[in-house]
Amino acid sequence: MATPTAPTAHLAALNANTSVQVLGELAARHPREVLRNPALALHRLANPAFLGAWPLEGLLALVREPDVPAWLLDAAGRHPDVRAPGRGVAGLTGSPNPFVRAAVAGRAALPAEALGALAADDVASVRGAVALHPLLPTEWRGALLRDPYAGVRAAVAGRADLTLGQMAVLAADAHPDVAGAAAARADLPGFLLARAATHAAFRVRLTVAAHPFLPPDLHARLSADRSAGVRAAALGERAAHLHGPGAPEAVRVARGGPRDASLLTHPLAVVRRVAARAWPLRPPELAALTRDADAGVRALLAERADLPRHAARALAHDADVLVAHARATCGART
Repeated sequence: MATPTAPTAHLAALNANTSVQVLGELAARHPREVLRNPALALHRLANPAFLGAWPLEGLLALVREPDVPAWLLDAAGRHPDVRAPGRGVAGLTGSPNPFVRAAVAGRAALPAEALGALAADDVASVRGAVALHPLLPTEWRGALLRDPYAGVRAAVAGRADLTLGQMAVLAADAHPDVAGAAAARADLPGFLLARAATHAAFRVRLTVAAHPFLPPDLHARLSADRSAGVRAAALGERAAHLHGPGAPEAVRVARGGPRDASLLTHPLAVVRRVAARAWPLRPPELAALTRDADAGVRALLAERADLPRHAARALAHDADVLVAHARATCGART
């Protein structure tokens, strides 16, 4: 039986009459549908080792799914390209195949000890997969933002849960992939954008030029940039990129979404940050944000041109030096 074409592939992946061989070929593109196939358990009964004949790419797509059954994880570990030393997720983290370890690192329900082991993996692509994990513990986030491999640091730079200090470290990174990923953040304060706007790599400046909250002085500077691409980006569409919890809401605000006052008190700091810089603020809202527990929120607030004198004074003397710097730099630029 030939592999189904794209329009019908997802239906074939769900169809109990689809052969086990074709299911293996469809798993890479339609893992969720393959897991829901009613005949999957029957194939297991008929041949417990059937997964051993499936392409590794499809098997790894199934491993990444959050609701993959335990028996399938065990069977995946026995695949000739996996050779897991133990059963289940713990066994897969010990596979000698780095593609397997990277796939396991993407599982949302990964135990903390397994995630920690993968964060210290010798292979950069595995650590990069850990850097994208939605529930990465704080201690590993801090370690990975100083990873020797730029691809890992770039993955960390796009995380929605970074602190102001971590954003500052990554925005100042010498590697353009890392600095560019930080510059694309919708919640990156203006004083850090200003640093990125002078980066030697044109693609970092291009990213800054397309930022949804580009300050007027930076817009003027990049509109006259020596690179035609940067000049065009300053006049083109705005773009913002984040990943992780809170990212969809933050990006929606950055792209001009309707004002929703509840986002100013959202439990995730990245959402409050973008909302605090995107909209006009009423006095009670401004007063509350001035006392926000997140330094990133206060730094973005500090750069607003419409701050009352008492709020500006409070933020200029903020206990976090980066918040105070944001206010001082904003005053110098404007």
